[in-house]
Amino acid sequence: MKKYILLLCVTLSLMASCQSNEEQLKEEASIQNLVSSKYGITLETEEEKYETSNSEIIVNIQNESDIPLTFGEEFAIEKNIDGTWYVVPFKEGMDLFDAVGKSLEPKSSTTQTLSLDRLENSLIPGEYRLVKNFYDPSDYFFDKKEKKLGGGTLAAPFEVTN
Repeated sequence: MKKYILLLCVTLSLMASCQSNEEQLKEEASIQNLVSSKYGITLETEEEKYETSNSEIIVNIQNESDIPLTFGEEFAIEKNIDGTWYVVPFKEGMDLFDAVGKSLEPKSSTTQTLSLDRLENSLIPGEYRLVKNFYDPSDYFFDKKEKKLGGGTLAAPFEVTN
């Protein structure tokens, strides 16, 4: 009987911690509909599934276009809850990134390792996406109107499991 009570307490505790993590996701993502590939630029996570214990995510960035593009260290993690994307908050001060721009030449690819230790809480099981902004120095792809609509923003979906 004590085993069942202990198991019940542990289960309720885990459910409460999951709920409190999701309750912290108050800010809806500014762009709900994002794709992982556009204009020959593709963003994808190295794995489709990560465990809650993972502390980093590796993303692959591919530029199959004829135009060089730039991007930075910054990224965002968003969680899907009932069909709506919410921003996963960073620890205080950890949302600041080095302003070092990286260039990706046409017909080339690169990887980037992103630390989940910057996040306020560990990720709990669910559906997520990693969001990054890309810039076209020549403004070839993105006109001013499209930039405002997230023309240079891509999202790579992934899942978190126990």
